[in-house]
Amino acid sequence: MRDCYGGDPNAYFDNPASVGVFDASGQYLEQVMIDFSGVDDTISVDVPNSICNFPPTICIHRTIYEGTVILPTTTNEYILSYQRCCRTGSIANIIDPLSSGMTFFTTVKPAFENTAPIFDRDIPYAVFSGTAFVYDGSATDPDGDSLVYELTTPFLGASVDFPQPQPPYEPPYEPVNFILPQYSVGNMLGGNYPLTINSETGEMVAIPSFSGVFQIGYLVKEYRNGILIGATQREFIFYITPAGMDQSYTVSGAVLLENGAPLDFGSVQILERNISTDSLSVYAEQPINADGQYSFQNIPPGVFYVKALINPGSVYFDDYLPTYYNNAALWYNADPINQCDTSGQYRNIYLIPTGGPLGPNAFEGNVYSIDTGEPVANLPLILTDEEDILIQSRTTDATGYFKFENLASGNYQVLGNLTNSSLLNEFPPVVTLPQADPLTINLFADRLSFDTTIDVDYLQTEEINDVRIFPNPTSSEIQIWINVNGAETLDLQLYNTQGILLNQHLEQSADNTGKISESIDLEDHPDGIYFLKIQGKEGAVYKKVLKQTR
Repeated sequence: MRDCYGGDPNAYFDNPASVGVFDASGQYLEQVMIDFSGVDDTISVDVPNSICNFPPTICIHRTIYEGTVILPTTTNEYILSYQRCCRTGSIANIIDPLSSGMTFFTTVKPAFENTAPIFDRDIPYAVFSGTAFVYDGSATDPDGDSLVYELTTPFLGASVDFPQPQPPYEPPYEPVNFILPQYSVGNMLGGNYPLTINSETGEMVAIPSFSGVFQIGYLVKEYRNGILIGATQREFIFYITPAGMDQSYTVSGAVLLENGAPLDFGSVQILERNISTDSLSVYAEQPINADGQYSFQNIPPGVFYVKALINPGSVYFDDYLPTYYNNAALWYNADPINQCDTSGQYRNIYLIPTGGPLGPNAFEGNVYSIDTGEPVANLPLILTDEEDILIQSRTTDATGYFKFENLASGNYQVLGNLTNSSLLNEFPPVVTLPQADPLTINLFADRLSFDTTIDVDYLQTEEINDVRIFPNPTSSEIQIWINVNGAETLDLQLYNTQGILLNQHLEQSADNTGKISESIDLEDHPDGIYFLKIQGKEGAVYKKVLKQTR
């Protein structure tokens, strides 16, 4: 990408661009010359209907280079890098940006057949100051590797005197210089609510305090079977604009079935997210019209989601699930509304169809608060099978009552969609059908559970940095890899869905690299869901394991 105006006016896209190949020690091996494709996308946020007061000079050009290099197989890694100068001179959080070059790089291990992660969304080009924002910086790994996200300082590269080094300079690369103490890798935007990233989901949140242009960087690491096999660095700039006196806008769209037909009978909620408490509240709700349309007026800047609800009187009530924009059944998987969106952008919600075979079985029960003993009303419940296929959705009534019907025999998981991220669905109650007796489900602060006696603490402690379980699903044995922070020993315990302890590996000790490796044999246990409890002195972490031989 390049700034249309804020950088060097002669800094056109390289033709060709040089990608340097280096070994693990930083020794130069070769360069790959990639011709410019001629594709130059102009990305402008100066949209007439935008509620953000952007200066007229915000303009970004983008292109993509593609090339091929064949490298010898090695047990070590390669480093591929590209360098360019210079950054836009308007960047506010680093020293001398106009003279600061940049390095983009990735590390690969040829011993592993691997495809780099694919980033799911474009970067957010602009947000409001003094207003919370959420950005999903996640990626999808085509190989199914585990991804870990972390903020990182962007790197220097080329210089004003040598703006297009061919080949690029060798690693290691120097980080940019933040303007201390106001800005740092721990507070790239400044202010009292720093930019953070969720290491598991890649979600970024912040409340920017200052207007301007800010440089951001983060790293995506790929793990396979507990081994780091690659890392990809990404950086971009945020344009933060001041919010005016009246920046309200309209959120509108239609609720549609899978075939594009409108829902006949339902409503839409717009929910506001408080990132300090990580919870949602219903800002407004309205019924859809005969064409399935909705329209919320005068929505202020902030983090909002929209959700479609299906009325029980609808002929589609059992065929589709309540759905968030964009195509999510749980709120923490939904797309927030960009606070600098245009008022003319429609947010059509396509309902998620139910899955799984029909059958004669049903089960019912009540949900009670473990703290007060009172029934939990208006709690959305989602039923899935063992493979996480969405089956049905029900909402508890004033007495906490719910009922799922027309189900085939088998095992089902009950998930809660309480609009608070402290309710996790990693350890859900499991129902085996046929089931005759009414069930009692208890709502804890962080989980739903049949049992009130199991001491479950889902909060990841400082003792446990990372847990990898592979293969998962498994047909027999699982391998467990744990990255430990200061703890001398951890206890590993495997439970079934009834909370019965199946085996126990006491006092597993970390090696000199701070890791614990262990295996558990599930050969003699039936197919189904199990839960691994990793207990330290400060708390415990639970992970779901699926045994599946068929």
